[in-house]
Parts: sequence; C-alpha cells; structure tokens
Amino acid sequence: MITERQAAAFWRLLGAAARHQAVPDREAYRKRLLREELGVAHMSEIGRTTDYDRIMHRLALEAEDWDALAHFEVAGDRRLAAIVADCATQVLQLADSAAAPAPGLAYVGGILAQAGLSPIRQIAPDDYWLDLAPSDLRVLLQILDTHRRRLLKRLGWTDSLAYCHGRRWIRTSTGALDATDPPLPRTPFRIRLAA
Repeated sequence: MITERQAAAFWRLLGAAARHQAVPDREAYRKRLLREELGVAHMSEIGRTTDYDRIMHRLALEAEDWDALAHFEVAGDRRLAAIVADCATQVLQLADSAAAPAPGLAYVGGILAQAGLSPIRQIAPDDYWLDLAPSDLRVLLQILDTHRRRLLKRLGWTDSLAYCHGRRWIRTSTGALDATDPPLPRTPFRIRLAA
C-alpha cells in the first residue's frame, strides 16, 4: 500500500492527466488505468515501489508532464543507488569496527577498484561519487553485501546476515555488536548515476 505522500502525488498527477485527456469520469479513468497498468482494482493494492513507479509513469505520460515522466523513468535506478549507498555506509562502519587494514572510504575504494568499476574519483576527503550504470550498481551491491556479511561474521554477529536498509551497528558496554534502530547518523557516501 502506498504512503500518504505517494497518494497525494498520485491524485495530483491523476487530476492533471484527466484534465489533459479531457476525461469526463475521473473515477472510471482511475480504475481503468489501475487495471491496465497494474492489474489491480483498488488503490490499496498498489505497491510502494515498482507498482507506484509504473502507475505514476503512465499518469505522467497521459498528462504529458515531461518532468514527472523523467523522474519516474529512473525511479528504480535511484532506489538502487540509495540501497548501494546505504550498504556502503554499513560496510564503512563495520570495516572501522573490525579495524580493517584500510578503514573507511579507502576500504570501499579498494573494493570498487578490485571490481573494476570505474571511473571512481574522490571529490573530498570523506565523499565519493560513483558514475556507474545501473547494471554496475547491481554488481557493486552484490560485492558490498558480500563484504558486509564477511565483516559481520568477523565481528561475531550471530543473527541474520540479510541486508536491512538503514541498519547501523554499535558496540555495547560488554563489547558485543548490536544493531540500532533508528539508525545512527549516516557516513557521507553519495552516488550519482551515469547519464
């Protein structure tokens, strides 16, 4: 089910599409689009990620809203980039906790260099920008997640190794590793998709 914010954006774009298409019955138009695009009958059946992106892409196309169309055209890639950035943040935090030989961004830079994913350039001492195609981002996510799992094992983590977006780890007073929610402040790591 979509969020309130997503629903508000949906209704705005639906209104624009209905006006642009000169649709007399907005409710029938909404139901037809949901059925054609997603195969669902109700708003409550729209998923928050790819389903939402698909219906919004269709509405933007119908409204001839080219800015919205461009936004939803790359929504999956932007989501993937955010996951890669979060996984990299987790790797950085765990690498520092494990006292890795090359902590921090140098550690992730070494992972990227070994993977042959380039160009990679340092913008500031604590900030990397990656110009990677979505297919390379998928490979990078697999590499980072493998490193994340290895670091967790090395640090004695015994719970699930599955990736959880936004998860951060802290050392307890006994020295054990513990997951935190809500997350601690993020390590600065940004990704820009190649055009």
